[in-house]
Amino acid sequence: MRAGVGGGPAEVAIGSARDPIAPTKREVVGRRAFVDAVGRFLDRSADRPAILSIEGPPGIGKTTVWEAGVADAERRSFLVLAARPAASEMPLALAGFGDIIGPAVDAVADSLPPSQVQVLLAALLRSEDEPPSPDPRSLAVATLSVLRLLSARRPVLIAVDDLMWLDRPTAGILSFALRRLEGEHVGLLATVRTEGDVPQPIEWGRPPLSRRIERHLLDPMSVGAITEILRATWGVVPPRRMLLRIHEASGGNPYFALELTRMLMAEEASSPGEALRMPPTLRGLVAERLGRLPDRVRSLLLAVAMQARPSERVTRRAVSSAERARADLDLAVRAGVLRVSEDAVAFTHPLLAEATVGEATSDARRDMHRALAALATDGEEQARHLALAAEGPDEAVAAMLEAAAELAHRRGVPDAAAELAELSRNLTPSNSRAGWLRRTAMTAEYRAAAFDPDGAVTLLNEAIAGSPPGHDRAELLYRVGVIDRLVAGFESSASALAGALHEAGEDVELRALSACALAETLAHAGDSRQALEHSREAAELAERITDADVLARVLSGAAVVDLILGRGLRRDALLRVERLLRDGQGRRTMPGQIPVAVLVGVIHKDVDEFDEARDALADEYRFRAERGAETHLPVCLWVMAELEVWAGRLGLARRWAEEAFKIARSSDSPSLVSYSQYARALVAAVEGSVSDARSYAEEAIRRASRVDVAPAMYSHATLGFLDVSLGDYASADQRLRPMVAAAQAIGLELTVVRFMPDEIEALIALGELERAAELLDPFEERARSSPGRWARAASARCRGLLLAAHGDLGRAEAALERALDAHEGLSMPLERARSLLVMGEVQRRLKRKRQARSFMDQAREIFQTIGASLWEARARAELDRLGARHVAPSELTPTEERIAALVGAGRTNREVAAAMFLSVRTVEDNVSRIFRKLGVRTRTELSRRLIDGTRGTTSPAGRTLGAPGAVDSTDSSAPSSR
Repeated sequence: MRAGVGGGPAEVAIGSARDPIAPTKREVVGRRAFVDAVGRFLDRSADRPAILSIEGPPGIGKTTVWEAGVADAERRSFLVLAARPAASEMPLALAGFGDIIGPAVDAVADSLPPSQVQVLLAALLRSEDEPPSPDPRSLAVATLSVLRLLSARRPVLIAVDDLMWLDRPTAGILSFALRRLEGEHVGLLATVRTEGDVPQPIEWGRPPLSRRIERHLLDPMSVGAITEILRATWGVVPPRRMLLRIHEASGGNPYFALELTRMLMAEEASSPGEALRMPPTLRGLVAERLGRLPDRVRSLLLAVAMQARPSERVTRRAVSSAERARADLDLAVRAGVLRVSEDAVAFTHPLLAEATVGEATSDARRDMHRALAALATDGEEQARHLALAAEGPDEAVAAMLEAAAELAHRRGVPDAAAELAELSRNLTPSNSRAGWLRRTAMTAEYRAAAFDPDGAVTLLNEAIAGSPPGHDRAELLYRVGVIDRLVAGFESSASALAGALHEAGEDVELRALSACALAETLAHAGDSRQALEHSREAAELAERITDADVLARVLSGAAVVDLILGRGLRRDALLRVERLLRDGQGRRTMPGQIPVAVLVGVIHKDVDEFDEARDALADEYRFRAERGAETHLPVCLWVMAELEVWAGRLGLARRWAEEAFKIARSSDSPSLVSYSQYARALVAAVEGSVSDARSYAEEAIRRASRVDVAPAMYSHATLGFLDVSLGDYASADQRLRPMVAAAQAIGLELTVVRFMPDEIEALIALGELERAAELLDPFEERARSSPGRWARAASARCRGLLLAAHGDLGRAEAALERALDAHEGLSMPLERARSLLVMGEVQRRLKRKRQARSFMDQAREIFQTIGASLWEARARAELDRLGARHVAPSELTPTEERIAALVGAGRTNREVAAAMFLSVRTVEDNVSRIFRKLGVRTRTELSRRLIDGTRGTTSPAGRTLGAPGAVDSTDSSAPSSR
C-alpha cells in the first residue's frame, strides 16, 4: 500500500476498489477533457511510439485519469503493462520491472534468443539456475526485443502510476527502450507528481523522447466538479455555504475536499468565520510544511490568513514589529508557505491558511481581528473583523454587519451577504426582538439566494416558532412558503402560504402576494379549483396595491395561473406588467419566486408569441446573470430551452438546458433539477438521442414526484413524443393516456400543455378512432378560441390524420391545408414539417406522386435542418416508399425554390431566415447554391430569372420556377393553393 496522500480516494475513479468510501458506479467527474486527451493519445500510440505525462500535485485526480486511460486502452485491445510503484519501493532494484515486463515474457519467450530469455528470467528471479548477474545493457536490449515482439501483435501501453517512484534500474531500462522504438505501436502513459520533494522520473529532455512527450497539468477542480464528487461519494452534498468553504480551503483538490467534508459531516456545522478543522489525513501534510518555521512567525501567518485580500503593508502593521515582520515574511516565502507579488501576500495553498487559523487560540484570533479592524479601509471587512473580535452581543457592530450584508447582496454576492447577515443576527442583543426577526428574515433570504434553501427554511421556522400570530409571523410564513417550494414541495409550501394569507390582516400587499403564491402552488399541485379562487382573490386585491414590484408580481402570477387553467389570456394584465418592466420596476424577486419577466416570457411562449417571449427571457437572463443571482437563472434557462426547441434551434436549446442543469445541480433543489432535466430530455428527444432523453426524463420524474407535478407531466409528455417519433405508438399511448386523464381532471388548458396531439396520433395509429375523436373534438373546439396558432395547426393535422384513417382523403387533404395555413407565421418548424409529412402521405394515397414527393421533401429538409434525426429518417423512409428520385445536382430543391422566390422578391437573408425558420448561415449557403445552379451572379439576375420563370422559363432541370411550394402543373389533380 502506498503511503501519503498520493493514493487517496480523490486520485481514483469513483467506484474503484481502491476507494473504500466511494459507491460502485464508475464515473469520471470533472476531468473529461483530460480523459479525452488520453483517448487521442491512444489513437496516436496505436501507430507510433508516444508518451503522455499526467501531472499535478497529490490528490488532484491524476490516478482517476490514468485509470480511465487504462480502461480505454483495454477496450481498444491494447496489451496493458501496468505498474503502480510506491515511494517505499524505490530502493528495490527492478521492483517495477517485474510488474511491467514480467507478465509479458512468457508470451514471447519462444521468439527470443535463448540468451535474452535467460537474462530476463534472471532479472525476474525466475531462473532455476544461478547465472551471473545480467549486464544492465543486455537486460535493456532484451526488454526492447520484448516490446518489439509484443507490439507486432497488437498495440502496447506501458502504464505507470506515480512514475517518479519507479526504481532507477527499471526507469533506465524503459528510457533505453523508448528512445530506440521507431515504428512500433508502443505508448507510455504515466502520472507524475509536481509538488513536494520527489525525484525526477525518466529524463524527458533527451531526444527522441523530448519530441514524443505530451504533458498535461491537471488544474484545480471547479465548485461544480467538487460537488459532483461529493454527491457521488455520499449521495448528498453539504449546504452551499459549507461547500464553498470546502472548495476554497481545498484549492479545488478533490482528495482534500473529500477529507475536509468527511470531517465536517461528522461534526456540528461551523459558525461564520470559524476555521475548518484539519482531518488527520491532512494534518501531517500541513504540519510538515508549517513545521519548517519558528513559532514566532505564526503571528504574521495569522495576519495573512485573516485578511480577505492580504497585503504586505497591512500584514507588517498588524504585527508587533515591522522589521521582524519583514524577516519573518522572507522566512515564510523560503519555506514555501507564503508567496509575495508586489504588495499582495498569499499562502501557497489555502489549507495552510485554514490550519494557521485553526491552530491559533481564541484570544489570539480575537486580538488579530481587532488589529485588522483598526487597519481596514473597507466597511464590509471592518465589520467582519469587529464581529469576529466581539465577545458578546453588540448592537453597533450588528448594525454595521447588517448594512454590509445589504451591500454585498446588492453587489450580487449572496454567499458573503448570508455570512454577514448571520453574524449580524448572532450579535443582536436579546432585548431587540424586532431587530432579531428582521435579521433572521434577511439571513434566510440571502441563504436561499446562495443556494441553501434548507438552511433558510430552518432559520425562518425557528423565528416562526417564537412569534405570536399576527402580521410579523405572516411575513415569515410567506417567506417559508415561497422558499419551501424549492425543497419540500407544494404541500408544505401551500400550508405556510395559507397561514400567511390568514394572518396578513389588513396588509393588502402581503395578502395579495400570499394569495398569488398560493394560487401558483396549488396549480402545480393539481388543485385547480382553489388555485383559481386564490388567483381571482389576488387579481382583485391588485387594484389596491401601490408598490409597483408587488403589483407586477401579483398581476403576472395570476395571469399565468388563469392561462394554464383555461381561463384565457389576460392581455390587459400582461400589458400593465410589461409597462412596469419597461419602467425598471417589477424586478424585486425573492429566492423561490419566478421572476416577473420570466412569467411574461412564459405567457408569450404559451400563446406562440416567440419573439416577445425571447426578448423578455433574454432581458431577464442578462439582468440576473450580471448580478450573480444564480438562484433565478435555472427557471429562466429551462423556459428559454423549451422555447428554442419549439423554434427549431436545438443547438441554442441544448446550451440553455445544460446551463440550467449545471446551476440547478449546485442548488440541489429537486424542483429546479427536475425542470432542467425535463429541458435536457426535450432537446435530446427532438435530436433523436433516445437513451439520453429517457435517462433525463426519468430523473426529472423521480425528482419531481414529491415537489411539483408540472415537470413530471412535461417529462412523461416528452417520453410520449419520443415514442411517437420512433413509431412505437403502443408505448406512446401507455405513457400519454394517464397524462391526458390527469390534465383533464386538473382542468389544464390543453392548448398550452402540448401533448394532446401526440396521444391522438398514437390512438389513430393503433386503430382506436373513436377514442381519438373523443379527444380531438373538444381539443379542436378549444383551439378555435386559443390566442395562439399552434393549437389550430395541430388540431387540423390530427383531423387530417383521423379523416385519412377513415378513408376520407378529400376531406383529410382539406384539413391538412388548414393546418399548413395555420403554420404560416408560426415559428415551429418541427410542427410544420410533421404536417407536411402527413400531407405527403395523403398525396401518396391519392396517387399524386409528384405532390407527395414535394411535401415529403420539404418535410425532410426541415427535419434535417433543425437536427430532428428520427423524423428525418421517417421522411426518408416515406420517400423511399414513394420511390422518390434524388434531386439532380443542377435542380433546385423545394427549400431552395422557396428561398429563391423570397430573395428574388427583395427579402434580405435575415428576413428569409425568419420567414422560413432557418439560420442566416443556412440561408447564405442555400443562396450560394441557388446562384451556382441557375448560373446567376447577383440578386437582380435572380429576380429577373424568376420573372422569366413565371412566363414559362424552366430551371436547368426542367422545373418551372414560380412561387414557393409551387407544384408541377402537369398533374391536373394538384390542389390549386399549393
